[in-house]
Amino acid sequence: METTQPHDDTSTKTTYPIVRIVLGVLFLLPALFCCLFQLVIPTVSTFLMSFQEIDPFRFKATYVGLNNYADVFGSEQFGRAAGFTLAMLLVRVLVIALVPILVAWAAAHFGPRLRLGLRILFTLPVVLFAPVAIAATWFMFLNPTNGFFPLEGSWVANATSARSTLLFIDALYLFGLASALGLTVYLPLWRRSADTFQPTFREVWKPLRAIWALGILATIVLTLSTFSLSLVLTKGGPTGSTNTLGTLFYQFGFTHLTFGPAASVASLILFVTLILGTVAGLLVILNRLRLDLVDKEPAQETTAQPISPTGSRVLPGILVLLALGICLFSALPFGWLIPQALGGDGLGHLLEMIPEQRVLINTFLPPAVTATLQILITYLTALSIGALRPLGKRSEWLLLLFSPWLFISVLPLGLVHYLSAREAGIIGSLAGSLSPIRFSIPALFVLTIFFAGRASQRQGETTAGESQDVTLFFEQFILPSLPLAVVLWLLLIFFNGQDLIWAALVSSPERFNVNLWLLQLVGRFGGAGGMLAAAITYFVLPVCIFFFICLALFQVYYLDRLVLYSEDPATEEAAEKPEQK
Repeated sequence: METTQPHDDTSTKTTYPIVRIVLGVLFLLPALFCCLFQLVIPTVSTFLMSFQEIDPFRFKATYVGLNNYADVFGSEQFGRAAGFTLAMLLVRVLVIALVPILVAWAAAHFGPRLRLGLRILFTLPVVLFAPVAIAATWFMFLNPTNGFFPLEGSWVANATSARSTLLFIDALYLFGLASALGLTVYLPLWRRSADTFQPTFREVWKPLRAIWALGILATIVLTLSTFSLSLVLTKGGPTGSTNTLGTLFYQFGFTHLTFGPAASVASLILFVTLILGTVAGLLVILNRLRLDLVDKEPAQETTAQPISPTGSRVLPGILVLLALGICLFSALPFGWLIPQALGGDGLGHLLEMIPEQRVLINTFLPPAVTATLQILITYLTALSIGALRPLGKRSEWLLLLFSPWLFISVLPLGLVHYLSAREAGIIGSLAGSLSPIRFSIPALFVLTIFFAGRASQRQGETTAGESQDVTLFFEQFILPSLPLAVVLWLLLIFFNGQDLIWAALVSSPERFNVNLWLLQLVGRFGGAGGMLAAAITYFVLPVCIFFFICLALFQVYYLDRLVLYSEDPATEEAAEKPEQK
């Protein structure tokens, strides 16, 4: 939380400041390299392609000015896609703006054991947030012939019901994810800092509004690139009624092979992404957000005393039960799916059709390799900016170099990266199946504010004349950050594995992962319903259970100790004075 106690900046006070600066710059270089070649250049290339007409076979480009934008804006397809994307955006913003903060506020009224139990329970919606599996499950669940609701017509058979159904499904699973994020992100705001058990409203308000705004900005950007749910469940239909800007980009570029209009749609998404990412980066820097660990629980926390001011727990209890009920309802289709998978010979036919070992390798190896590269590069960069601080107290402004792409996804850069992979001849290979973005900027921000928080809160542990040696640096920064890095690594593996757009662009049949096989089975649903249910039950649910166990353990032993706060600028100014003497 905000504090005004003066302290020494041990993160910047070393015996050899030149070594600190040199190491800080060296640790930045891999991230700058990745950012330039995987983000900056593809972004510029996408904007340039939007002004060109490109032959999809000879890749010969002709400058056409604003013709691509005129064709896109004038098409009925774009109007429908923009309208449905806007509707999805409004629903998502409403969920993200209200649900996380209300669930966290309600949970804060209860004792530590119940709060921890809620955090574990709400980890389940995170690991069930698998868009392709969700869409395939609901495809079966709503089937008018043998689904859970046997009706005369499908819920996605006409434009009006299809839009409503997709918006409902999307909001339902976002609700669970938002509840989990609320307990993980907002609840630490109600926790005490290292020296404050019950923070005041003033201490909470500054970081609270920053986190709330970051959630809104991220929701806006990521909604523009929404792709999987519409493609799997309705293929953008009927008559384009459930197309999003993401599916429209895919149809223009890889169904109709009109790369110019596809680049125009991608450029619109990129334009919003760059602006809102920069705004988000400024929010983090100017609000001086910090993460830190509570090493020892205060005596008060071991009681059943709530963090928030005492009062009636009726309304908080109702909110928590309502949130749990909605999350339980979202798991109903998966529960219905298991008997469908076990009731026939779907699993036997599935394993005859799918090479099991190859599918498992294709599913887990590329995300794991990509996540490992991402976390290694990210960790070094965050260590440089947050701990080594080569620019002193202004080091966090280095985050602005990366913040425009804070919310970037593969989709708006997919066209350029696809053409590069095709030119390099790696389409259909293991190298081609790796995500083209090998640097995670969201993880960079999380680790940076953690290192900055450690630097801020550990000032009092060294005396004014004591320099920070390697051992102390390792104990204060490296060891406490390793569990957080592992958590981010696991999340990167999980969410990289959910990406459908890149796999759909570069994978040959022998490189199909689980998501692509689910997409194939949805297309053959007439005779493969049992196999589709078996594929989700056999391949997807065990993975969700594994990640649930891992994240639940981290919730108990690590994440529940995190504290989120906003540092007072006067604190750092006071810390600079001893160095100037």
